[in-house]
Amino acid sequence: MTTFKYFSKVLLTYFATVVFLGLTAIFIFLFGSYHIIDNMRQGQEKPTALVQTIVSHGQLQLSTKIKKL
Repeated sequence: MTTFKYFSKVLLTYFATVVFLGLTAIFIFLFGSYHIIDNMRQGQEKPTALVQTIVSHGQLQLSTKIKKL
């Protein structure tokens, strides 16, 4: 019984740590991407090739959807 309590505490601590680190990583990613987009709006930062590709692909899909309407 004591080993079960010990392992349940260990697992609970492990999952709490994983969840905390995951939420922290998501927050850092969202906060960082917001700053990059904000700086790009102000003209301080040039978009990377990946961002340009994603944006142009999104605009292309949007324009084809509008043409179909």
